[in-house]
Amino acid sequence: MKNYSHLFFDCDGVILNSNKVKTNAFYKIAIKHGKESAKKLVNYHINNGGISRYKKIKFFQNNIIKNNDLKLYENLVNDYGEIVKKELLETEISKGIFKIKDFFPNSKLAVISGSDEKELLWLFKKLKIDHIFDNGIFGSPKSKEEIFNQIFKNSNDIISSIYLGDSKYDFEVSKMYGMDFAFITEWTEVAEWVTFTKINNIKSYLNISEFLNSFQ
Repeated sequence: MKNYSHLFFDCDGVILNSNKVKTNAFYKIAIKHGKESAKKLVNYHINNGGISRYKKIKFFQNNIIKNNDLKLYENLVNDYGEIVKKELLETEISKGIFKIKDFFPNSKLAVISGSDEKELLWLFKKLKIDHIFDNGIFGSPKSKEEIFNQIFKNSNDIISSIYLGDSKYDFEVSKMYGMDFAFITEWTEVAEWVTFTKINNIKSYLNISEFLNSFQ
């Protein structure tokens, strides 16, 4: 069994079955600007999994509806946050997270997500899973690259690490820092994940439990 010193986890689609919650929220905040605009935002969101809501909403304003009004931006961000907050408390939690320490008792665990960091901290506390991630829960507005830059700069004990994600962006980020990568497929919105993992020689697992069981 590979003894990882650090395990990093994406949130949406890996820890929580929340991808559809986020996708539906983007559609809802955009629909008042027309169905076509809403569909374009949803497509951009799905094709850019792992990137923060702030960048996606900016893209929506600048490239889809061509309206970069600051007040509109603030309203879209706030509306999105209100929608997801209501629904995330009911979302399914990956059962595997409760067994991670059984397999990696001495490893440090952290969440590296494109979701809003304050929202993540609030949600994980509400779901009573915040204690599992003893090395921190990190999210936007910082990008994943910025977060990993900070972690790798300040940590002298990262001997070997792995990132569990469900998007192409997650894989690209893991490559930047020389981490192993596990593609979690059960809730991914990457339609072509089978081809993508095959081409890039990525190990894929249905969920965190299957990933852990591979170490038995």
